[in-house]
Amino acid sequence: MERAGNDGFDLMTCSPSIVGNVIVDNGDKGISVGENSSPLVFANTITGCNRGIEVKDRSSPTILANRIERNRTGLLARLKNWRYEKGGWPRLVHTRLSGNEQDLRLEQDARLSRVDMAEGPVSGAAAPQVDMRWLYALHGVAPAVQGLGAEAQWGSISPARLEHEELFPDGWEVPEAHWRRSGGVAGLRHDEDCLVLRMGADPGSISRSVQWSLGDSTRTYWLVVEAAASDLESAAVTITRDGRPLTQPLRLETEPGAFAFTVVPLGPGSVGSLEFSAVPKVRVDHSPVLRLRTPGQLRLHRWCVVSAATAEVGGPP
Repeated sequence: MERAGNDGFDLMTCSPSIVGNVIVDNGDKGISVGENSSPLVFANTITGCNRGIEVKDRSSPTILANRIERNRTGLLARLKNWRYEKGGWPRLVHTRLSGNEQDLRLEQDARLSRVDMAEGPVSGAAAPQVDMRWLYALHGVAPAVQGLGAEAQWGSISPARLEHEELFPDGWEVPEAHWRRSGGVAGLRHDEDCLVLRMGADPGSISRSVQWSLGDSTRTYWLVVEAAASDLESAAVTITRDGRPLTQPLRLETEPGAFAFTVVPLGPGSVGSLEFSAVPKVRVDHSPVLRLRTPGQLRLHRWCVVSAATAEVGGPP
């Protein structure tokens, strides 16, 4: 697609797959994602546009294995129509933004989840930071092992299964009997599609019982957590599998509006509990010298358990 006078693709209240396109020199946006749309934007090359991709008005595209280069703005997330109340929330994964006048612009009412996203000049192929095979598999594709953008090489596989999931949409209420808090968790609240742990001065956690039976030895299982933090030293997720705890640190974004994925590989077995813990950040007060804990927050947007056929996604990364 070349030299469209306006947008190359203009999406409103829909969720198509936009795959393998070369979008060049459009008068406005390469891809416009608006009005509560959730498309897959996979393996595209977008260059020379006013905005490579714009995400707005409660839209949440998965932007996977793209090259967004030499545009005025690479990616813009914002609220355009006040009736939607919230801006866009792109999931930006294994994507390169480079040579744009401004690679990334996130306005106040928008949010962003990202992993393996490169901004600016990149030389060579960096090793993936996080195992994102689960996300490829949910869309029925094998990872693009060579290159990004329209020249990426990829294949089709059987779509993964979403075995368990918890979201926190508008109207969700925090059931204290469901999520048990302990230690320095001062309170739980619901805010902007997130379960928010408000921390006091001490480390603390929340936990809940689950019933995950992961017994198919032909499948690979992952626990996926999407979270952000402010004023935390660290945070972690713990599951109890076959009576034994398994703990992994959470990857956390600290920039306003930015979220990160944590992926926990799960072997076969039964999981009985899920826990999130957080340690407030330490600050030093020099008069007198004191080490004080700063109350912080852990924002949990989503957790889910995904499974895919091991023969199609391969072994450990």
